[in-house]
Amino acid sequence: MLHKLYVLMESAEGLVLMDQHAAHERVLFEQLRSAMEQEGVKVSLANLRTFPCVRAKEKSGELKLIGAFFAIADGQLHLLDEANGHFHPAALESA
Repeated sequence: MLHKLYVLMESAEGLVLMDQHAAHERVLFEQLRSAMEQEGVKVSLANLRTFPCVRAKEKSGELKLIGAFFAIADGQLHLLDEANGHFHPAALESA
């Protein structure tokens, strides 16, 4: 740590000097971006359910809506658990 403002780190490309405040702002930005993406999935599901044909097919079991998003950061598909409103990584099935 340099002057309690910067962190000096080593990467594959060499040394990296990071401003702690900028790093913290980036973390907050990424958290907000992720929350907005997840909320967009929930809103899309709610919008789909405003269509009578979708509601009828979902009620009869003919259609199942599943909220999901692909997180590039961790390379995983995340599925919405509508019971609690949280997203969880999709389980990988063995071939």
